[in-house]
Amino acid sequence: MSQNTSYPKASAAKRSNSPSSVPRVLSVEDLSPILKLAPTSIRHYTGNSETLGHLLPKWFKLPGGRRLLWLEEDVLAFIQSGIDATIPEKPRKRGRPTKAEQVRNAALVFTRTKN
Repeated sequence: MSQNTSYPKASAAKRSNSPSSVPRVLSVEDLSPILKLAPTSIRHYTGNSETLGHLLPKWFKLPGGRRLLWLEEDVLAFIQSGIDATIPEKPRKRGRPTKAEQVRNAALVFTRTKN
C-alpha cells in the first residue's frame, strides 16, 4: 500500500523565511575562506582568546553545543571596520626580574639621574 503524503518542497520553505528575518550563521569552515585563514588557525585564536581573540570577529556557541559560530553581519562589520590587529601588551611577569631586565632598568635609572 502506498501512502499519498506530500512533503513541502525545500523551495517553498526557503520562500517562507525571508533573508532579513533569519540571520545567516557561519561556521569555522565558512569563515575560513572569507578571512583567508586556515580552520586550525581560527580554532587556535578562539582557544587563546585572551591574547589572540582580537584577531577574529565576535563568536558564540549555541546552548549545549561546542561548535563555534559567527553571525554574517558581525563578520562583515569586522571586515569593514578594518580593526588593527595589534597584539596587546603582555602583563608583567611575577617574581624576580631576569638579569637582562635588571641591567636595562639600571641603565634607565642611570640615564635619568645623569640628566
